[in-house]
Amino acid sequence: MSFFDYLFDSEWSQRSDIETLKARGRQQQMVAARNSRQNTSKVNDLEAKVIELQEEVGALQLITRGLLEILKDSPDWDDKKFKDTLLELDLEDGNLDGKISSPVSEKPKPKVKIKDMHKVKVKKIRI
Repeated sequence: MSFFDYLFDSEWSQRSDIETLKARGRQQQMVAARNSRQNTSKVNDLEAKVIELQEEVGALQLITRGLLEILKDSPDWDDKKFKDTLLELDLEDGNLDGKISSPVSEKPKPKVKIKDMHKVKVKKIRI
């Protein structure tokens, strides 16, 4: 507060300050409301995408389980060969992590040689 305002303080000056602060407050509320609507929209989009991905994963699990059951019933089924194949596929992305992390078409060199796989500690594979 300046010396002039201190000496000649009036209700008009105070009213002007109050109105200025009210206007700033309304502007900030409008900006906050707009940001909130945008964030809500983004959250809704992400929730829809999560639901879509959950449905896709469920369908893929069903297909995989069906194929696995058919293969297990065939006379040529070999658990060891299946596990070795899964390990080889897992190593194609360069990480022995129980999942495919990059597109298969890239095929980076594995960090572990396939002949040394018996030395690697691997997550248990559910069959």
